[in-house]
Amino acid sequence: MSAPTTPRKVAVPESDEAFDTTLWPAQEAPHRPSIPILYFGPTIQLLPSASELVARPRPKAAPTESPPPRVAPKPPPAARQPAIPKSSPPRPRKRPTGHRVLRTSMAVLVALVLLAAAVVGVFALRWSPHRKPGTPVAPELRTTGLLAWSVAEGGHVYPVVVAVPARSVPVAVAMPSDVLVDSPGGGPSTIGEGALDFQTLVVVTQGSLDLRIDHEITMTGADLSTLVDRAGGVSLVAELPFTSNGHRMGPGQVEVKGADVLAYLDQGNDADRTGRWEDVLQGVLASSPGPSGWAQLGQGDDPTIAAKMLGSARWATVLELPTVLGVDGASRPNLAKVQALVKARFGSLAKPLVRVVVLNGNGNPGMGGAIGRLIAPSGFRVVASQNAGSFALTQTQVIASGVDLLGAANEVQALIGVGRVYVGDQPTGLADITIVVGKDFSQG
Repeated sequence: MSAPTTPRKVAVPESDEAFDTTLWPAQEAPHRPSIPILYFGPTIQLLPSASELVARPRPKAAPTESPPPRVAPKPPPAARQPAIPKSSPPRPRKRPTGHRVLRTSMAVLVALVLLAAAVVGVFALRWSPHRKPGTPVAPELRTTGLLAWSVAEGGHVYPVVVAVPARSVPVAVAMPSDVLVDSPGGGPSTIGEGALDFQTLVVVTQGSLDLRIDHEITMTGADLSTLVDRAGGVSLVAELPFTSNGHRMGPGQVEVKGADVLAYLDQGNDADRTGRWEDVLQGVLASSPGPSGWAQLGQGDDPTIAAKMLGSARWATVLELPTVLGVDGASRPNLAKVQALVKARFGSLAKPLVRVVVLNGNGNPGMGGAIGRLIAPSGFRVVASQNAGSFALTQTQVIASGVDLLGAANEVQALIGVGRVYVGDQPTGLADITIVVGKDFSQG
């Protein structure tokens, strides 16, 4: 029997360490199964069997020198991380669940609904009465035209021009009473001054809008109160609180009777008086009782026609006369904006005025204003008034600037009741008709 084989150390290729492995003699190797050797180190690798190691030629190691030790490369210096404060770790963000998404959506929806309700409420509060409104008058039942209307109450006057077109929405243009107007020859200087009487009301409204007014009517506060009571009360959107019969009312939408409307107007001041008048117009015209409710109220050139026009203006849009402040601080009509308003809202109702110049030939003061009051309701406007070359003219002269204006000159002569009509051979370009007032004219 042969001597036992001495175990020898075998270096495993590509391994970080060497393992002691006892190999059996070559002749006994076939009688033992090959046992695979596994390495559980930094790198897991399957090693060859013992028989394969025997068959593989063994590399010869250097007798004196050992291989240099493997040096692991130095890792690059890591970037300096900011110090993490000592606190509890952040809670992981939860993904929104179905219930959370639903709750968020519902909250957004509720907010949108509330916002929409607020907008609709403000709109309804400003423009729609709380009570059931009357229906607009059918176009075929309307009495169309332009009407100047004013109400005198509590030492103040509230004028308005109402336009009733054939088919479009009626319009009510509220006029501030302190606005200056051009009334030559001693006419009224403000809209409020001229709005007290229906004959001068047409003068100031035509002068402010520069168009012909068809009819005019003036009322008192008692007439307005009667009108509201005939309608069974109106809904008033009061911008400021007021007191009526010992009760505090407003601000906001309130149901009022005739006495309440007068109290609301009377408690205004110069800054908000026109605004209160617009609020009253909105409520009255929205709840208009029809032509029968306006009957036998006020004085005018034709109260019956005026009542039909006001009854036809149900649900009119309420606007305010555009004005501008002059260098003297006084308010005057803004001519450019007035023209735009007339063009957009009045349509075919806007008829031009016939321009008239008055020359005083008898020496009596106020001839321009006197002539203007007589001819204004028929669509004539005095644009200038001055003295003639002499005060000794006996007979009044009505001079048309052209043959095409001869009919208008004859109409003027009929309105003033005196004078003789001529056709001028040298038109001035300033006026369509010139009136030289003689001693035969009396202001009567």
